[in-house]
Amino acid sequence: MEQGQRRAYGAGLLSSFGELEYSCAPYRPAGGEAGTPEYRKWDPAAAASQAYPICKYQPVYFVADSLTDAKDRMLAFCESSLARPFQVRYDPYTQTVSTDRAVVRAAYVG
Repeated sequence: MEQGQRRAYGAGLLSSFGELEYSCAPYRPAGGEAGTPEYRKWDPAAAASQAYPICKYQPVYFVADSLTDAKDRMLAFCESSLARPFQVRYDPYTQTVSTDRAVVRAAYVG
């Protein structure tokens, strides 16, 4: 949200004009669809488990109060839910990622 209006964030929304309009426009029809999507409070755990169709507009969008709110909630989710035996840091000046110990990527099983 920004000044009481929905704003889009993310590659999926920004790459589709129709879905961008469908997700953010206050009028209907939007994006060629008469229906209205469901809006839920930004919850990374719920978003991670939400099923999404790939061939039509999303039925559910998660909305944060601001970009800062979105970032803070995502950071809290990652710190509490994604266990890892190492720390990762991103240096925006050199655009590099470093870890505090050697990390070996596990083989893909699938």
